[in-house]
Amino acid sequence: MMDKDRLATYQEVRKTLIERLTRLSFTDELLEKMSLFQIVSLLHLMAGHLNYLPTYTIAVWTLEEMFGEIIWEKPGGEEPKIEEPKPAVVH
Repeated sequence: MMDKDRLATYQEVRKTLIERLTRLSFTDELLEKMSLFQIVSLLHLMAGHLNYLPTYTIAVWTLEEMFGEIIWEKPGGEEPKIEEPKPAVVH
């Protein structure tokens, strides 16, 4: 589960990555159907970085650490469960 702020951040990261890839020859329609994991993989491949494997591993680990399992999910599935803050119980 993630809170509203984390979900908003996830959506902003996804939007920014898609914007950068559309500057190349990828269409919005193609990219919108991909998971965040697929988009990051595509960015690393397009960059042609010499240290592709180490940076790829760190990038995926960082995204999963920040956003959880949602990075593997393609759009159009179930909406992520939002964790509402619980009020403090005072005795």
